[in-house]
Amino acid sequence: MNKLLKILKTLPTAAKVLLAIYVVIGTLSSVIGVLSHIVIANAGSNHHKDSVNKVHAAYINNSGQLYICVDGRVNEKDQEYWIHLPIEDLANKPEAYDSDNYNRYWVNESIQRWALPRSNMVLQNCNREALNIKRKLEIVELNAGYTGSHKTRDIMLSDFVSSGKDELFYQLNVTDGAGKSISRRDLGYANNQLNFGTQHGMTFFTNAYYRQGSPLWYAVLPFAWCVDVLSWPLQWMMWTNYATAH
Repeated sequence: MNKLLKILKTLPTAAKVLLAIYVVIGTLSSVIGVLSHIVIANAGSNHHKDSVNKVHAAYINNSGQLYICVDGRVNEKDQEYWIHLPIEDLANKPEAYDSDNYNRYWVNESIQRWALPRSNMVLQNCNREALNIKRKLEIVELNAGYTGSHKTRDIMLSDFVSSGKDELFYQLNVTDGAGKSISRRDLGYANNQLNFGTQHGMTFFTNAYYRQGSPLWYAVLPFAWCVDVLSWPLQWMMWTNYATAH
């Protein structure tokens, strides 16, 4: 610390002023500091996401249910599992699903984008076939935008229109808020015979669940805050990329 103070004393006045301005801006920016928020999240009740990494098969059964077999991560364990959705009911009578579990789909800003309730997941591997299969769906793997965003949905719908197909299922390879590709996938379904709002398709993604963290993380908070103060130009760039990724 003494060496650092000696170095600071030798700096020209203009450099000291610029350094002071840099630290002030960093201190004000630290309220949205990434590392501090990560530490606080891990110290308290924080959310985790189940994931879909690969879609193996997709079916529609005789009751209008969509069944998808995926490879992913559930309860922090890598495994295969099934997802089932009342896809025709969601298109034709959404009011029947306007409840606590489904409200993320039907609120105005999220229409056609749905955070998947965990009750729609069946923890059995892919050698268990979907029952009463009416038709098997073609699966399209597509690079998309930010996970859960309107941009991702629009990319899927544009591809569906250009495909000329009547029905497709999508594995959407999405990005994080900074535009970086992530292994967790969004999913999508499109059908010319069904209308989800004003469109013929919807996207969905695995929802978050909450788990109590460890208060020991608070011991790291001062160091995380210092890094946030010093790295504000980099974090501003990251937040800019996050905003444009939507």
